[in-house]
Amino acid sequence: MTTSDLVIDLTSVSPTAGGVARVAIGVTEGLEEIGVRPRCLVAPGMRQSWVEALPDARIDEVAVRMSAGSGWQTRLRSLLPKSLKTSRLVGAVRRIRSGAVRAAAGEAVVWYPFHRSAATAASSVVTVHDLRVFEPDFASEMDQKIIAENVRHAKALVCSWPHPYESLIARFPHARGKVFQIPLPVLNSGEASSDRTAPTGTITLLYPAFVTEHKDHATLIRALALMPEARLICTGIETDYANAMRALADSLGVASRIDWRGFVSESELEVAYKEADMLVMPSLWEAASGPVLEAVVRRIPFVASDIPPLQAQVRKLGLPTEDWTFRARDEVALADAVRATAASYGSRVEALAGPAAIVGQQTWRTTASDYRRVFAWVEGSASLPSDLQPEA
Repeated sequence: MTTSDLVIDLTSVSPTAGGVARVAIGVTEGLEEIGVRPRCLVAPGMRQSWVEALPDARIDEVAVRMSAGSGWQTRLRSLLPKSLKTSRLVGAVRRIRSGAVRAAAGEAVVWYPFHRSAATAASSVVTVHDLRVFEPDFASEMDQKIIAENVRHAKALVCSWPHPYESLIARFPHARGKVFQIPLPVLNSGEASSDRTAPTGTITLLYPAFVTEHKDHATLIRALALMPEARLICTGIETDYANAMRALADSLGVASRIDWRGFVSESELEVAYKEADMLVMPSLWEAASGPVLEAVVRRIPFVASDIPPLQAQVRKLGLPTEDWTFRARDEVALADAVRATAASYGSRVEALAGPAAIVGQQTWRTTASDYRRVFAWVEGSASLPSDLQPEA
């Protein structure tokens, strides 16, 4: 695959848009490292932001009709109720926006790192991060329709984690032959520590996550009320939900034991990991948990909710789910899991040695190399990379 044969659609992604942006940036940098220099298409007014994120990339603005970054749309989104934000009308607007990428790409292979953006180019590869919009608690007819159309139209689909890979094949069995699983490296890697000792006084818990409803800080705060021996550090961008969580903490008398740090830099996050005795992940939905992998490579014990994606991730790490997960939405189960982990702390640290070594082997270069194989197959210059299909 030559440098002119690949386009990356960044018109629906901001450089600061959480995990999707990290994947887009990481894969692009990995591709450049192995000699593939794709053409990155960005929305009007976003070029400088992307140049700062990807200084060595080829970045072109395209004239996107009804750009999501326009001032009037930004103001409108702040006023619309959730039901309208996920309406089919919004989906239609997204499909209109996709035309600029299709026209600019021509016959080139186009990678769409955001699976809820309409992938209408002739040779599309879509990374499907998760299918939570098909779940009753997170349902969005607009996103369901876009994803279904993308699955039908795309030449290839990529998932990063076991659960979305299996879910995609189960929901869209006709797509089985064009779905691939390519793991990601740890987004915020750190130094492993094998000399961690069990907490003898206060247990310091860390929850690095957006402070929003589906991350379920509420169960964690209620569990903290059951654990006078514990304190909690929360990092992550805060939504309006954070105000309700502070009020809940006040009402339960645990506010003084919660350190709300908001969005933190990578160096500040590393400080939080060094302070922590344990990672907690009470989330109600993830494709998989990046913080769990961040804890694993640092050999910090963790406890996670028993939602299917996290159970699949724990099994992939080679760990028994009954020891590392707790019943979701259950503060008593969470408190019990924290105490059980503290009581077996040394063996938990030791159990993470093998998973940490395996997880640490994945880099953006290896991830990008696998992506290139998929792109080359779509282009027609390479054979099917069937080893990237776990069920094959």
